[in-house]
Amino acid sequence: MDTELTFGILTVSDRCFRGETQDESGPFLQELIEKSGKFENPVFVTKCVPDEKVEIEGTLREWADVRKLDVIFTTGGTGFAPRDVTPEATRNIIDKEAPAIPAAILYKSLAKTEMAMLSRAVCGVRKRSLIVNFPGSKKAVGECLGFIMDCLPHAVALLRDNITAVASTHNSLHNTAKSKVDVSKVARRDRESPFPMIGVDESLLVVRAIIAKLSIGSASPQKCIEEVPIQEAAGRVVARPVMAQCSVPPYRASVKDGYAAIASDKAGPRHVITAMLAGSQPLSGGVLGAGQCARVNTGAPVPPGADCVVQVEDTKVLQESEGGTEELQIEILTPPNVGQDIREVGSDVKQGETVLRVTQTPLTSSQVGLLASVGVFKVPCVRLPRVGVLSTGNELQLPGHSLTPGQIWDSNKVMLLTMFRQHGFPTVDLGIAKDEPDDTLAKLQEGIALSDVIVTTGSVSMGDRDLLKHVLKEDLGATIHFGRVNLKPGKPTTFATCAAPGGRTVVFFCLPGNPVSATVTSHLYVLPSLRHLAGRKQPDGQIVKAKIQSEVRLDSRVEFKRGVYRAGYSETPAQVEVLGGHMLSSNLLSVSTANCLVQLPGKTADKQIVERDSWVDVWLTGSKDKY
Repeated sequence: MDTELTFGILTVSDRCFRGETQDESGPFLQELIEKSGKFENPVFVTKCVPDEKVEIEGTLREWADVRKLDVIFTTGGTGFAPRDVTPEATRNIIDKEAPAIPAAILYKSLAKTEMAMLSRAVCGVRKRSLIVNFPGSKKAVGECLGFIMDCLPHAVALLRDNITAVASTHNSLHNTAKSKVDVSKVARRDRESPFPMIGVDESLLVVRAIIAKLSIGSASPQKCIEEVPIQEAAGRVVARPVMAQCSVPPYRASVKDGYAAIASDKAGPRHVITAMLAGSQPLSGGVLGAGQCARVNTGAPVPPGADCVVQVEDTKVLQESEGGTEELQIEILTPPNVGQDIREVGSDVKQGETVLRVTQTPLTSSQVGLLASVGVFKVPCVRLPRVGVLSTGNELQLPGHSLTPGQIWDSNKVMLLTMFRQHGFPTVDLGIAKDEPDDTLAKLQEGIALSDVIVTTGSVSMGDRDLLKHVLKEDLGATIHFGRVNLKPGKPTTFATCAAPGGRTVVFFCLPGNPVSATVTSHLYVLPSLRHLAGRKQPDGQIVKAKIQSEVRLDSRVEFKRGVYRAGYSETPAQVEVLGGHMLSSNLLSVSTANCLVQLPGKTADKQIVERDSWVDVWLTGSKDKY
């Protein structure tokens, strides 16, 4: 599983610091990390310091405390020379020592050279940063990194308290699953699918019915409620009514810039005894008396005894201090009224008043601002479903890795993970399952432990290595609600559920391996289901009508074609242009330029084509700025 890490590489060397020799170990270490393929977009901070304990300690503190780097490697200064002080400096600043790491490095290094016994490396943790000492030579750095490389993601997951990643590693270490599926008898595989073909409308109804049973408010809710900081609440759905924790305003506040006064004094002169600025405390030492006033700014507290505010435009200055820095006496020109330009405590919102009700619509920024104003800093929201994404196929290779003949890069997983994240759903990368029953079962079991919804691509057709449905049914006891849909693209799409630990139900959307098929079926089935599980009122997204701009020949199946939708304006109706032609179910180019899916009915004896300028249903899939 790819992990984003930040690395610090600290070269400790008097000669490198003075420029007498070139630092080879530090750059080589960075190169090895970048080429390992184990870390997604690693970020590096590098520095060279002399063999001075103060310099080493200061850098380690800054990188761990201020920059909060995940892993810090030092190279050099671990030997017996008089100025080799890196281990001492490291030991001085770590909170916890990790002796097993240098022990493992020493054990494996001794197998290569007995000189390894002269290294005095220290390893430990400061706050949430792992610090590891390496020797100074380029060769030793490469060997030592190789010894511990595989453990780094898990170490960082532990330091970050990333429960999902930690559980994933534990499951993979302890998983000895053996599948019941027998793939040895190829000649006896099914020649026809055992799953009946169902229509698109029926498949959508099946999915909606199952998802509705798992949603909040049902007898056995799939979701729970979680408290979300208001900074992260925009776009989330409130799970229960929210009450104001304080009144707004919490004090008597002036509506205008002017003077807080006593209305019964009517018009006439007033002595200005104090100034009330926004954020200041009310008048101390008693209440406002007859013939007195206080200068106030908009939003400032109104002092005790005052029952009105007179705007500055309705006054004039009678007496000022030397230099005009203060107003000593003013005249109120118009008789004020009681309550004039004062917002009383709770006049906007009273403490305990319901400020947000359950509406099944995403919170807006304005609503988040309202919550902050009434003292609500955590919002009870419907928990977002966690989506695990699994690719299947022996031919797949991770992007960035070299391809061998017969291999392709896995684009589906990258695409789907990105899609779900863009829509705000937390994701789990379940990797790539080989076309073997045991590996498929192990990956699915990991997904069940970590996810609420599992989306797979591939392994659902009629090939002898299309194992997914068999593993789901025979090994996991899953209920397969449908295994074929009269849909183009996406005929082998499979929808299933199975019981999981803790009384949960995990949902499976097993999509075809063709990238366009995976995209279309994700918009058709997966995203609406995720929105429903997240508590949203209109889970299917936006479906609109538009006039098609070309004649299209219909298929025997209901078909979803990629298209470009243009909203109507004035007297011009909305239009949609169909992209791509035949044999494009694996062509991502048409998807990358589309902003919608055009739904076309299956052909009948009476209707073989959709004529230009006919009205069709359009599923909008792009962002608002693409229409």
